[in-house]
Amino acid sequence: MIVRRPLPVLPLCVCLAGLLFCLWVHLTGGESLCLTDGCALFQDFRLAGVSLWQAGIVLFSLLLALCLLRLVRIARVCAAFALAADALLLGVMLFTAPCVNCLIAALFIAAAFVALRRADASGGYPHRSPLLMLWGTLFLFALSGIIRDSAAPWSPMPQDGTTSVHVYFSPSCRACQTLVELAPRMKDARWFPVAEDSRDVWLIHAMDEALAAGATLPEAVRQAQNVVPGLADFDSAPGWRLGLLKPEMLLLQFRLWKNHARVLAAGSDRLPFVQYL
Repeated sequence: MIVRRPLPVLPLCVCLAGLLFCLWVHLTGGESLCLTDGCALFQDFRLAGVSLWQAGIVLFSLLLALCLLRLVRIARVCAAFALAADALLLGVMLFTAPCVNCLIAALFIAAAFVALRRADASGGYPHRSPLLMLWGTLFLFALSGIIRDSAAPWSPMPQDGTTSVHVYFSPSCRACQTLVELAPRMKDARWFPVAEDSRDVWLIHAMDEALAAGATLPEAVRQAQNVVPGLADFDSAPGWRLGLLKPEMLLLQFRLWKNHARVLAAGSDRLPFVQYL
């Protein structure tokens, strides 16, 4: 008596969704989901003349055909090889740039692997897969890179149209103050404050309030210097340091950390830092 395997519905659905996604990115470029430069990098990446998305189309088409033929075990082996290759690609992203579209395709590959393992329960495989655990670790690292890269720097000044220059400055830096005085003439620049110490956080807070009241950036910096005490008086007044624990000040410090991280990521540790886009 011939026992006919049931049709693996879940793996079929996952493979079909992965196939449609790879087709969409291959035909359109998938720019609507791009959050980082990695999308452009891997969109044009080719290995032996074959793009990643063409390889994805072939992979999911093969898995789909094997599922329709009920060759679940062979499909599971193919998915395992694909997951291993994807883990290698995720490792490459850690040293280059993460790609949102690639991570979505990676999720489809992992989902297909998990679904096929469950459909092929007769194989007696262990509950945990070392390959899947390795892939998951690399995936989380790549995902954290996307979250980091997509976190835009914070500016207290509204953005008017597109800007070609980003200026990172500290309100207590002498060279920065000289550059800030030129802000009204630098129409295509956007300004991002960076705190070099605790006093700078209060200076930027006061500067933000002055800007909200209608002051220009040079005026706001000068007003902030008059509001916040000098460094010697600031260090001897514990109230200023305790004030940094207020919710709005904690939020401001988080925003300033993002700005400082952008400067460090660009390979600079000095202010002012001017970035041309």
